[in-house]
Amino acid sequence: ELSEPLVTATHAVYVEGRNGHKAPAAVVGLQFQHSSLATHFMNITST
Repeated sequence: ELSEPLVTATHAVYVEGRNGHKAPAAVVGLQFQHSSLATHFMNITST
């Protein structure tokens, strides 16, 4: 039996020093089922 595919969403978090330079500090993310994404998409895009 095939399992349902997961969607992974990530976002980089940057810190900015006093000199104005930005540096990557962390990456945060989450995983959710593709069917959940599809259902949510249809709910927000249907007329």
